[in-house]
Amino acid sequence: PSQHPIQRLLAALERGMDYFVLTDHNTMAGYSHLIEELSHMGEIGRLARERVISGVELSCRCAEVGEVHTNVFGLDEHQFEHINGFRDDSGLVRLEKLIPYLDSEGIVFGLNHPLWQPPHNNITTFKVVREVLTGLINPKMHNGEAISEKMVESLYGHMDPKDVERVYNGTLEIAGQFSFIEVNGSRVKTMNDIAEHIASQVGVPLCAGSDDHYGETLGLCHTIVRADDKWEFLEKLEKGEGEVVRKDTDFTNSCMRFVNFIRLTVECDSTNEVVNSLFESKLGKVSLLIAPKFIRLLYRSLNNHNPKAQRAVEIMASSYLKAQSIDVDSISVM
Repeated sequence: PSQHPIQRLLAALERGMDYFVLTDHNTMAGYSHLIEELSHMGEIGRLARERVISGVELSCRCAEVGEVHTNVFGLDEHQFEHINGFRDDSGLVRLEKLIPYLDSEGIVFGLNHPLWQPPHNNITTFKVVREVLTGLINPKMHNGEAISEKMVESLYGHMDPKDVERVYNGTLEIAGQFSFIEVNGSRVKTMNDIAEHIASQVGVPLCAGSDDHYGETLGLCHTIVRADDKWEFLEKLEKGEGEVVRKDTDFTNSCMRFVNFIRLTVECDSTNEVVNSLFESKLGKVSLLIAPKFIRLLYRSLNNHNPKAQRAVEIMASSYLKAQSIDVDSISVM
């Protein structure tokens, strides 16, 4: 319920946002549902619709990089259906067909989180737990820059250096074709620095967005454009007249994302399936047995370091135990 489109819109407006874009992956169903709901709310709904910009995040394939993601703003559902005709057998949109179409329609679109690549099962629960624990037991890791480096290392450490170079060079080749390059509030400093560097290299403006999945980063990273309506907003954004307000993710936000994922499993009808999928790894069911101990260890490690993160892990622990149908009151997270 907390992730219902209209709840996300209200949360954005409450945090001071003037415009709201819902960019679900490869679907506009959430946007359509939101507009339909607002259409039954009279004058208030009409005013709210003027604050909503249509959007979608497309998973695309290109020869130079592999898989890339793009946010497309201001398209209608007929245009989206046309775009679906550009998908290959794997379901990815062919970028060489998409870009000319978007240009011909005058649609604004951006290159999301440059250098991101699918993990291809290389990132497992075991690796994530190992990297987090490594950071927690090392006092030097309790700062944004060090954590950024460690997170980037854990995400890209499995890639061959030649692959990293190929993805970087390929990104430089295609980046100039986009309306803007994205920096977002769910990325660590190092990766947003890379995005800014790529934008400067190819002469494309930046656009800041939340990349908010569960509510923890909504509105923290945003773009200010002085415009009278959403269409002028998009036009000036493409011209590079936006002011980027960048806030990189930090250790607390990373914890909160994990916390919110666990919290949302409690709202889900198939809780056990979601929790099991979260802790699936090469360790199999063993990971489900060590998860509560890991949560408690995380709680103790954060104690006296960051009260907000400490409280976050407490919520995470109780939510996890509730999801497993365990009596929370009988177990201390300490």
